Amino acid sequence: MTLPEQQEIQNPAPGGHRVLFLIDRLLGTGGAEGVLHKMCRFLPMRGFHCSVATFLAGEGVEQQFSCPVRVLPIPRLYHPRHALAFARLLRAEQVAIVHTFFPASDLWGGLVARLSGCPILVSS
Repeated sequence: MTLPEQQEIQNPAPGGHRVLFLIDRLLGTGGAEGVLHKMCRFLPMRGFHCSVATFLAGEGVEQQFSCPVRVLPIPRLYHPRHALAFARLLRAEQVAIVHTFFPASDLWGGLVARLSGCPILVSS
């Protein structure tokens, strides 16, 4: 028997906060990637709409998530064009929370999230 808080909910409650997780690399489901996978699985039960963005994804990893996963193949991380594209993505999806993992995401993603007007930034 599965407890209600352990069940996976595919469709979050309407009007929930949108959270985008930005991680440098998504190569498996261990460590930080495992924590991210669990958050994306269980946060929808609390009314959050989750999505993930990464600079590098391992083969098949994107299919392991129950939310959208975008690969941002950015060869030169600090080019203004890439920052503008990421800021547009945050605004278009009306992201309220950006949670970053690892150094490049913390520095680059945190800065772009703040400059794009995202109200909440969580950096690990």
